[in-house]
Amino acid sequence: CAGNGRMGLTERFTSHVPWGPDAFGCADWTGCSLAELLQEVGVKDGAAQVIFTGADKGVEWNTVDYFRRSLTVEQAMTGHVMLCWQMNGADLLPCHGAPVRIIVPGWYGMASVKWLTSIEITSGGWWGTEMDVYCYRRSRLDPTPLPIEQ
Repeated sequence: CAGNGRMGLTERFTSHVPWGPDAFGCADWTGCSLAELLQEVGVKDGAAQVIFTGADKGVEWNTVDYFRRSLTVEQAMTGHVMLCWQMNGADLLPCHGAPVRIIVPGWYGMASVKWLTSIEITSGGWWGTEMDVYCYRRSRLDPTPLPIEQ
């Protein structure tokens, strides 16, 4: 979900999800526009971040955490981000994120949260574990990591 062939890397900052040569594919998705859904429920003035939480959890740096990623409200409202419940004309299977997942076309796979349990809109910035794990940094102690997006 963040690159093909990670098993071959000699220096990895994290040990989870060691993809081999088969980490990508193409699919036809069925769902609704996240932007249209957010417009329908109403995004309050001052909203800044949309946080997506999946049902999967893991341990990173001795902390148990649910998988969460975020988009800025501006990114979420572009119109191409989708809430999906079907893949290739069939209901999603658990291995593909059933019952509902988000798809963020053109971004690395980890932005497309599977097994979606909640969507939260906040007024401040948000930088959780999965944002920290999946970011670009010059070294492990780089104080200015950049989120991996497109």
